[in-house]
Amino acid sequence: MKNVFLLILLSSITSCSSHYSSLEDSGRSYGYSEMQIETDIYSLFYQGSGTNTLEEVEKYWFLRASELCNKEFEIIEKYQAPLHGKVSIFINGIRTNIKTKRPRINGRIKCSK
Repeated sequence: MKNVFLLILLSSITSCSSHYSSLEDSGRSYGYSEMQIETDIYSLFYQGSGTNTLEEVEKYWFLRASELCNKEFEIIEKYQAPLHGKVSIFINGIRTNIKTKRPRINGRIKCSK
């Protein structure tokens, strides 16, 4: 059942993977980042762009977990950590601050052997 879910998830991502990239390698403000904690345990982070939904970011997080662990992993913990900020724009000649929220998912996974 888990493998079927992963196959469906991976196939749904391939059609909209333009925002899927490494945060470090892309030079962009969105993407994944991971740190190997132990031989089979990773801390995994995915930050979306301003146009990504939380659901898209979660799909990308699962995709990276699948890549790291050859599609077999257990979630130790996973939580949302949105990045709050603001942008300043002019509306009808008046500078207006608009609050923004970029979806982020943090967590730890353990690769199955």
